[in-house]
Parts: sequence; C-alpha cells; structure tokens
Amino acid sequence: MIQFAGVILARMDSSRFPRKALTPVSGVPLIERCLKGVERTNSFVPILATTARPVDDPLADFAEKKGVLCYRGDLGNVYQRVCGCLREHKIDTFARINGDSPFVQPDLLNDGLNLLNQKNCDFVTNLVPRRFPYGVSVEIFRSEFFLNSEKSILTSEHREHISSYFYQNLDDFSYASIVGEADLSTVRLTIDTPEDLNVVEQLLKKEPRLFDCPLQHVVDLYQSTLLDSEKTRGGFK
Repeated sequence: MIQFAGVILARMDSSRFPRKALTPVSGVPLIERCLKGVERTNSFVPILATTARPVDDPLADFAEKKGVLCYRGDLGNVYQRVCGCLREHKIDTFARINGDSPFVQPDLLNDGLNLLNQKNCDFVTNLVPRRFPYGVSVEIFRSEFFLNSEKSILTSEHREHISSYFYQNLDDFSYASIVGEADLSTVRLTIDTPEDLNVVEQLLKKEPRLFDCPLQHVVDLYQSTLLDSEKTRGGFK
C-alpha cells in the first residue's frame, strides 16, 4: 500500500508538441523534471500513469530505467487510467500531476496534504479560485472518494479531464482551497508547446538553478524576461 502518491499523467503523442514528455529541458527530460519535483516533497511517491499503446513504450522504459513505478491504461478515459493506478498500487491519497508541468512545488503539495488532513475533506485544490501560475496546480484527492465517484463520471469531458466533474459540482463535495496572495494566473509555467519550451530555456539562461528556486523568484524572472522581450523583440521569440 502507498499512503501518498503523485500520479503523473503523460503520453508521447501530444498534437501540439509530439514527444514532449521526453524532450530535454536544459538537458533533463521534461518528465524527469516532474518526477524530481514530486520526489522533493519527501511525502509523495511518484508514479507515472501513461497509456498501454506502443507509442508510449519509451515512457514506460524511462520509468523502469529510473526505478519509478509505472501504470499503463486507457488513452481517452484518463479517469479510468487513474482509477486503475489507484487500485493496482493501493494508494490512499494522491496528487494529480500533469506531465507537462515541470515547476512542481514540493512545499505547496505538502501544504495541500496538511490542509486535507486538517479539514478532513474530500479534496484540496488551488484552482478555486485560480490565482497560481498556469502549470502550478495542486489537486490532492482521497482515493476512496475519487473511486466512489466512478458512476458519476459519464461524459467524455469528465473522463478526459479527471477533475472537471468535481469543479462543476462543488456544492456536492467537501473541499478546501489554497488561495494565492496575488493573482498570478496570467503567468505560464507549463510546457505545452515548443514556444513554451523556448520561454523556459530563456529563463534557464538567466537562472540555471531555476527549478530549485522559490516560486516567487521564478515568477519575477518570468515577468522581467517577458517585459525585456516585449521591449526588444515584441515578445518571446
């Protein structure tokens, strides 16, 4: 049984950025950046949740090489993929981690876990309201609650975007929110496209230890770099 797990959702054939999961970010594969962020919590065990298709064999091979647990399931029904992962590894509580979000914040995840226990609620989120940068999300669910919602996850939207059902029916659940002091929702700290990767690489040129820096420092660097780029080249290029 695993008490706390960081379930990292990833696949190789993103239409906007094929093979991005294993694309190097300053020499380190994107998915490894996510894994390292989860490991730094010292609370959550990272588990890669990808699909059973041959195209995702490289991801499973990478996990095996790194000694990371891996679960392989459905492509479109991501909710069922997570359910299968929870059941196979007997996970008590899990954090949902996107495989294109390298700026995993260990302190935020630990704070979310503490809040979940303090409030004794079904889940914790920092997306209600959204004030943190895009790509810096905290979603922590009690596995029993998540699995018991299976009969309600009926639409393709809810199956693909595994937390959308809960956000659309917040009054039916007990949850707690982590609310940021400032609205940083316009800051983009995800790698969904090659352009996003270019932005992060520019930040890394200024701060090679970027992924070890406090979130506010990363945000300040992002905003100053964006301002400089807009002045000189009309934006990030």
